[in-house]
Amino acid sequence: RDWSVTGVQTCALPIYRAIEPPPQDDYEADPFPATPVSSAKLETIPPRELVYGHFLFRKFVSALGAPGGSGKTAYAFAVALALVAGQDFLSEGVYDPGNVWIYNLEDPETELYRRLKAAMIGHGVTFQDIEGRLFLDSGRDRPLVIAKAQRDGTVIAWPQVPALIDEIKARKVHVLIVDPFVRSHRVEENHNDQIDFVAALWASIADASDCAVWLVHHFKKGGVSGDAGAFRGASALIDASRAAVTLSNMAADEAARLGIPEKERWQYVRVDNAKLNLAPPPDDATWLKLSGVSLDNATDTRQADNVQTVTRWEPPSPWAEFPMSMVTRILDRLARGPGNGEQYYLTGGTSDRWAGHIIIVEAAKTEAQAKTIIAAWKKSGVIEASRYLSPEDRKERAGMTVNRSRLSEMTQASERDSQG
Repeated sequence: RDWSVTGVQTCALPIYRAIEPPPQDDYEADPFPATPVSSAKLETIPPRELVYGHFLFRKFVSALGAPGGSGKTAYAFAVALALVAGQDFLSEGVYDPGNVWIYNLEDPETELYRRLKAAMIGHGVTFQDIEGRLFLDSGRDRPLVIAKAQRDGTVIAWPQVPALIDEIKARKVHVLIVDPFVRSHRVEENHNDQIDFVAALWASIADASDCAVWLVHHFKKGGVSGDAGAFRGASALIDASRAAVTLSNMAADEAARLGIPEKERWQYVRVDNAKLNLAPPPDDATWLKLSGVSLDNATDTRQADNVQTVTRWEPPSPWAEFPMSMVTRILDRLARGPGNGEQYYLTGGTSDRWAGHIIIVEAAKTEAQAKTIIAAWKKSGVIEASRYLSPEDRKERAGMTVNRSRLSEMTQASERDSQG
């Protein structure tokens, strides 16, 4: 079904109603002039108003999606604190610090305060840092439903949208966080036209109030991080969003590569781009760590609450705790080979003849880190793949050689460092 939108003037903002298009002969023959390009406007284009990270912009809607249990709400609270405190807690970029309004439509007010307190403890934020700048409301106390579908399919906007805009402007809110999106409307979730109407209405709120609107949404079953199609329901929401980011718990293969124990990998969350129209994506993946924080609110009959918050986490570098003396010792061992005229090889598993095995043993690195180090050495010309005749079985085998000249330079540099 096709839909059109008509306006009904209330307060200072048109409130929209989606209706079926009228018959062709009912259209009014009003003038419809084309607008010439303006030279003045071309010369005075302002930069986009980036508020936070690479995904929150004034006057635009952005989306955050993730499967359950991956820390969506904890992440949103950390971002809110970074904006109101003007501190880049997650190293994502705070470009326009200011007031934030969190409207959570799922949890009671007390639970929201638990989450806020955990985030404040986790990031060392005091009440003075946020006083008068952070606003927190629960949909259980006052629902926020901006559009509703009637039985005949008509979609009606919430009459209090102008009041919402007025409050955002009066409080000078830079970012409005709505969590979750699905509870901000009463339309068919899988109906593209209806969801498009809701998304467009949120965009009009962002534009009229000069703030960024961040809609937190759920993944569909089997949704994959970084995929715009992973968001639950109609695709119109992501189509209307100017940026969409996703969260996902660390995968088993990533944990193995980064040296994270299997029982702990649920704590590590990856932030990916599902859609990014207004800014380039970050060069490297952003990793977060979920941590439980005690609120120290125990009573005589109840234990203290332990609530999750998120902090920025950087994967361990394969070069950490890898001094030049250790590097030259390993390269010298690789140059000498395993003995009996044999050579180590550069690819394969963790057998004794794989070069990475020596790195794992000597430097206490993971298999993935050893592969990264070997790749870097190979790219820089310190080592290279070779073919040699094996004395053991008199057959040609894959092997490796070390650039003796480079190894000598590195050894001398290591000795100078140790002396000076």
